Amino acid sequence: MRGLPPPSEKTLRFARWWLLGLSIAFWLWHRPWFVQDDVRLYYTAIEGLWGGSLPYRDQAFAYPPYALAWLLLPGLSRGLEGFWIAFAVEVFACDLALKGFLLAAGARLAAGWASLLPCALYSAAGALQHFLFFQRLDVFAAAATTIALVMADRARWLVAGLLIGIAGGTKVFALLMTPTLAFLAWRQERAQRFFTGLYVSFFPLAVVGLWMPWWEFAFAHTGRGLQVESLYASVLWLLAKVGLLSMEWVRVSNFYEVHGPGVSALTVASKVIWIVLVGCSVWRSCLASRVEGASNLGGLVQATWLPVLAFVTFGPVLSTQFMLWLAPLAALVVLKQGTAAGALYMIAAFLTPVVFPSPQYETGLTLAQTTALVCRNLLLVALWVREWGALSAHRHIKQSSPSAGGL
Repeated sequence: MRGLPPPSEKTLRFARWWLLGLSIAFWLWHRPWFVQDDVRLYYTAIEGLWGGSLPYRDQAFAYPPYALAWLLLPGLSRGLEGFWIAFAVEVFACDLALKGFLLAAGARLAAGWASLLPCALYSAAGALQHFLFFQRLDVFAAAATTIALVMADRARWLVAGLLIGIAGGTKVFALLMTPTLAFLAWRQERAQRFFTGLYVSFFPLAVVGLWMPWWEFAFAHTGRGLQVESLYASVLWLLAKVGLLSMEWVRVSNFYEVHGPGVSALTVASKVIWIVLVGCSVWRSCLASRVEGASNLGGLVQATWLPVLAFVTFGPVLSTQFMLWLAPLAALVVLKQGTAAGALYMIAAFLTPVVFPSPQYETGLTLAQTTALVCRNLLLVALWVREWGALSAHRHIKQSSPSAGGL
């Protein structure tokens, strides 16, 4: 931050504690007051498990198997209310740990006030999602993914592989980083450690699969249409609001979709576009990781998060909580001279609460809300384009020193 005088280490230490304290105070002030449907679904699944009803086999569960693992401890509480409180405490602890890692990463890789940027940006993004922050599993996956990248930057590839496997077993998006991380580990002659970590994380899933067909969670999503917040649905609804198309805002199961003439064909086309762009993003990230060079954790994140950006931006489904996946990654990209990327993400994050939660989300967004939603989605497109270009412009990705490695 060029306009401010450089702070002393004592001032920075105070600022870090103040930032954490402010975050805790915000969560206490905005603590959740009622149980949302997702928490009820989690509770039903874990209660059924304790009662001998296996998820995926005896009851549907639309999440990967490690999602259940995060519910085991809250599931020891009595009743829905106790489960919800324990789950919120677990989310709070995970969020606090992630902020600690972001502060440590900032202190290690940036000087002065700039070292506070990653934690501050993530904290602001999380605060904008306070309505659902303590009601979703996404924070666990986001934290495990981010800490895995921190471990990879320190050449602790065994831990990185373990954490990225746990993150992917909680929310699938994290696995999109695996090819690039594997390539980077191979270049440091640490691929065996990385794949050992992955194996350790995946082995329990193989064992559990003997009793629970957990892979069936994917089938719960294959038949979905254009979710209302997606890039494609937002444009269709905007055209409908200005009178150019005839579209319907429809609730399907627990989701809201846009229906109308030609939507079925567009849904198929959107899935093809999505798969192609995610695949191209994985290829681009792997290609960037081939290059010799030196950078920092921000450069590592910039090399690996492009597929996740594509997954979120171009998919037929874009739920509000998906923005939480990107928050800590965008926070770390700023360390790689990525203030523009951080700004694009934060503007998109600020626009998201205009859409959800709102009373109109159940009946159809207004023209003003739809305009904000389209702008949010176009900002995500611009962010993806910028990051694709950044990997072309900055051809060098830092390799952590192999001598720094441990577990």
